[in-house]
Amino acid sequence: MTTYTLAFAGPLLIACVPDGADIEAAVIAEGRRSGFEFDPFDLERLDIERGCILTNDPDAPDCVFFKSGPDAGWLVDEHGTTFAYALRRSA
Repeated sequence: MTTYTLAFAGPLLIACVPDGADIEAAVIAEGRRSGFEFDPFDLERLDIERGCILTNDPDAPDCVFFKSGPDAGWLVDEHGTTFAYALRRSA
């Protein structure tokens, strides 16, 4: 099962990449697409959550960590599939 790293600026999802991928590069790329440049100081202030599972099942056994949507950002995997929820992986 692929797990994902998510980067947040407050409640807003900035980037979603498979664990082990370059989250910093994804944040910078998203900033350029949206017209906002992140400098190194900004990157250090982002909240990073690793090991997330993406799903569309609201009844998944793990705790829903993030709900995708127009006000907070969309969870999209490396194949372009959109997901409704990010779950924290069980310990």
